[in-house]
Amino acid sequence: MFCSKCGNSVPDTATVCTHCGAPIGGNGFNTTVPVVANNYSSGNAGTGLCVASLVMGILSLLLFCVSVISVPLAIASLITGCVGSSKAKRAGRSRGMGTAGIICSVISLLLFVVLIFFLVILLSASPEFSYFMEEFFEEFYYALY
Repeated sequence: MFCSKCGNSVPDTATVCTHCGAPIGGNGFNTTVPVVANNYSSGNAGTGLCVASLVMGILSLLLFCVSVISVPLAIASLITGCVGSSKAKRAGRSRGMGTAGIICSVISLLLFVVLIFFLVILLSASPEFSYFMEEFFEEFYYALY
């Protein structure tokens, strides 16, 4: 038999459930297999994605100088933040962490673009840079042919 209160199996000769203590009465036990509800409720929809977006957004901000890591993190943060926020909105939950993750990733991408812009300006203004680039492309050209 199965307890209708907790769903655990109990011996046929038991007078109370050994797990929850429910009495054997006519409504205390069920001889059929219990249906156990899943623990995945829609009440937490999007919360995990919003947290992931915030964590990735903060990491992308901290690592904006390392473009190999920062740019993919920022893009992933944007995607998870948008998806998580829309799921949270449909479930009536708070979207604050998803919004914060989106903001952090946008700031990270903007910092990266500004960094690249200043590097291009600084390097193109330098006469040594043009000499270096000429030598680099000559060596690259001769290495190919």
